[in-house]
Amino acid sequence: MALFSAEQSFLGIDLGAGNIKMVELRNEQVRPRLVTYGAYEVPHNQIIDNDWSKRRPEAVAALKEVLRQSKAQSKLVVSALPTFAVFSSLISIPPVGPKELANAIRLEAKKVVPRPIDEMILDWKEIQPTTDSADLKGGGGEDDSGLGKITDTKTGQQRKILITAAPKDLVDDYVAIFR
Repeated sequence: MALFSAEQSFLGIDLGAGNIKMVELRNEQVRPRLVTYGAYEVPHNQIIDNDWSKRRPEAVAALKEVLRQSKAQSKLVVSALPTFAVFSSLISIPPVGPKELANAIRLEAKKVVPRPIDEMILDWKEIQPTTDSADLKGGGGEDDSGLGKITDTKTGQQRKILITAAPKDLVDDYVAIFR
């Protein structure tokens, strides 16, 4: 598991709609081991919405209580943002050099991201070409991912990039909660 280096542990924290769940994992003999866990349930009549970033003081207090009760020790956190706030899309860009790649991705992302790109944190990953037998024979068809045939980037054809964008203010709120 690449997340772990020698003797490190991490907190995995899920800020759900009506609860907070936490696990602490430690690397032992090249395998993650559960050290402790905890959870906080919001009373049903107190659930306002499913966005903890709008309820930061409550989130911080609940998280501190979960950490206290579970006796978690790690200070490193891995978490996910709520799916309703994160945007993902597969884009195509023309062949460009390494120096122009980031700018080309931002230009294409502006076309599909529903908020101004300057208000978002943008990340991307190039989707590698498929190597199934249909592609080697020059046949068409879709790959197993359902994304369609992805072309080879070295032939001068379009490059497929998976982009993910999240609002900067939401990311800042989550970082503040975890600090």
